[in-house]
Amino acid sequence: MEELGYEELLGAAAENVGGDRREAYGSPFDNHKRIAWLWTFYLMERARGNKEFELTPSDVAAMMILLKIARLVHTPGHFDSLVDIAGYAAVAWEVEDKPSEYRDGNKHGNEEN
Repeated sequence: MEELGYEELLGAAAENVGGDRREAYGSPFDNHKRIAWLWTFYLMERARGNKEFELTPSDVAAMMILLKIARLVHTPGHFDSLVDIAGYAAVAWEVEDKPSEYRDGNKHGNEEN
């Protein structure tokens, strides 16, 4: 694999932010504002009444689905976003009820010690 310098990385990032993604998802400000609103609501509901709230892998998958939904607000029916939602739903199903390395004291991420 060819090693690329930071110029190529920054160039690719600039194309992503200013190119097709801006057209598909709207301005970064508007898109991130929608994501922030959805994530805030999700976290408020998830943590309600729980002073020792910890995000789980399932929560992360749900929040990534919300990120994709925020993008769909600007471009309903965007195929890649819908595929990603299906993928994150599959991930959420796979990781549900798995032990947490932090909550359960498993510092190495192994399911069995």
